[in-house]
Amino acid sequence: MNEAQFESDGAPTMKEFNELRDQVFRSDEKLTRVAATVARIEGDLFEVKRDVSELKGLHAKFDRFQTVLDGMARQMESFERWCRFQGNMLVEHEGRITKLEAKPQ
Repeated sequence: MNEAQFESDGAPTMKEFNELRDQVFRSDEKLTRVAATVARIEGDLFEVKRDVSELKGLHAKFDRFQTVLDGMARQMESFERWCRFQGNMLVEHEGRITKLEAKPQ
């Protein structure tokens, strides 16, 4: 079959056939690029999911650390109240001792 036979029976010409083939090849190249882009995006998404998972782990560790710090802060507040109480008692005792020492015998 030659080019003239393609044209006579209503089928596409060789030129049209070649153009169509070229379009298919270009489409195939575009699909390959799209597939590569999708693969890269999937890789990026996997990394994001891993990073989020790591951040959740860090968040849990931070929560435990925050709980420990809160407990230590409460202990420090309690110790501070105890020291003030002891200090006040000491001042009262010193005042009484001073009064007792000042009394004539």
